[in-house]
Amino acid sequence: MKQGPIILLCLTLVGLVLSYLSELILPLGLGVTVLWLGILVIANGSIWFGGWGIVAGALFPFMAGQLHGLELQDSLLAVVPNLLDGVIPALVFRHFAADPTLQDRRSLKLYLLWVVAVPSVLSGVLAAWSWLLFGKVDVATFRLLAFDWSLSNMVVLTVLGIPLAALLTPVFSDKGWLVEGWWR
Repeated sequence: MKQGPIILLCLTLVGLVLSYLSELILPLGLGVTVLWLGILVIANGSIWFGGWGIVAGALFPFMAGQLHGLELQDSLLAVVPNLLDGVIPALVFRHFAADPTLQDRRSLKLYLLWVVAVPSVLSGVLAAWSWLLFGKVDVATFRLLAFDWSLSNMVVLTVLGIPLAALLTPVFSDKGWLVEGWWR
């Protein structure tokens, strides 16, 4: 796909701006924020753009953390949880041939379960557990970070992700930018 690198660059830049602003305005620590807008690019981007969205979803949070002065290890420990937030939605939407506009009940249910709920909880617990394992946080902070990561992603994806999917999917489709497979 000739526009793949352009998609990667655009998603990375949009995600970087959204996550940087979230970390600037509502920080909790270790790159976790009260509401993190970058999840929109990771989850919806992976559904729309396959592998390009997944790569961007691992790249821009790392870059945003480094711009905010996080320790390298803290940013690296968040890479796999962010990958889960992109890989799971992309896999489910491709496997079940779900409609990314979310216009049918089945696709909306898949989105709520496999884009909003499951990846958010898994990634939140994994990120907080990684920081606990490496001695970055104590048990009380682990609970706060896991809970906030998960809840923040779920709120943002429900309130903004669903309308963005409905509004932007037709635009990307009309322009021929949707990636049906993983890379084209």
